[in-house]
Amino acid sequence: MTKPVRANRAIEDAAALAPTPAHGFTVPRFLTMSGYVPKDRRAYRVWNLCLVVPLILFTLPLMILIALVLALAQGPRNVIYRGARLGLDQKPFHILKFQTLRAEAAQMTKDKVLPAGTNLETPIGKHLRDTRLDELPQLFNVLKGDMNLLGPRPVRPSIAAIWRQSIPGYDLRFKVTPGLVGYTQALMPHSADKAIRARVNAMLCRRPVSLVQEVLFLGLTGLSVLRWTGRVAMRRFRGGQTWRGEAMIDLPGESGQPLTLVHIDGEYVQVESESPLSLDRSYGLLLRRRWRFRPVAKCARCTGVPVEICETGGDGAAPRRWLCTLRYTPRSPLHRYLIERYFTERSLVA
Repeated sequence: MTKPVRANRAIEDAAALAPTPAHGFTVPRFLTMSGYVPKDRRAYRVWNLCLVVPLILFTLPLMILIALVLALAQGPRNVIYRGARLGLDQKPFHILKFQTLRAEAAQMTKDKVLPAGTNLETPIGKHLRDTRLDELPQLFNVLKGDMNLLGPRPVRPSIAAIWRQSIPGYDLRFKVTPGLVGYTQALMPHSADKAIRARVNAMLCRRPVSLVQEVLFLGLTGLSVLRWTGRVAMRRFRGGQTWRGEAMIDLPGESGQPLTLVHIDGEYVQVESESPLSLDRSYGLLLRRRWRFRPVAKCARCTGVPVEICETGGDGAAPRRWLCTLRYTPRSPLHRYLIERYFTERSLVA
């Protein structure tokens, strides 16, 4: 029997597709990946039914509440979204989600995922998408048999037609039943490189199911959804990130100036320094974030162009410091992945 592959090992191997190696890149070692191939499909179907029925009963009050809120805010016809997807052996089915996008999003997402910053989410839909609660109706897809709880995420036919042309082994995902939760969906940010996602999916679509690892991962994902929901709510309340990290100038021939990482989002990074940065040049930055209960810091590299500099402190006993906002560009797709996973926290399972 093939041993399960550690999630961090698989992601590190897949991330090797990126041109630049990570600095200090490690992932917690306790998590392992089950495969997606069941030994007996009928028995595995019964297994999924035994898990999904209690989940539906447990989440039904929440789904009813969300549906009522959407019906009042968006109208009764704009509560549930039904979209075409490809399942096992490329058999088409309709996936169920809570409606989170405006009508004009249908044309924009015809042959691609929704680009960031389009602002096509409805007011309530944005919160549902951020907390992943818009996916709850897919429990009924699992009940019907179109999906499993764990498997590669189902894709639209138009997107599959595009990616199979450029990603070797892409169609392996159709040899198994798609899932409500997938490893690449939970462990990687949504914008992670498609080739990396496809490589991990292809590996898992060749490996047998491990029921123990599946239960552990589904439980971890459920806890992560609860934690993510609370984290999103706190961000809304506080108006953004509140943690502080480390940064330094990272350019050949220059001494590393210590900086304090104050804030980072998908486009800008703010750092605090003892001396002002220059507005007429770009800087290489090494970002580092530490956790209280993790022995290893997470690091990522990017290039930043200052767009605003202001002075802070300098009154009384407080020393003069400078707050600089830079528009940043990650050094490679891998560093973008590191920033989005560990700094802007866009992956479900951290």
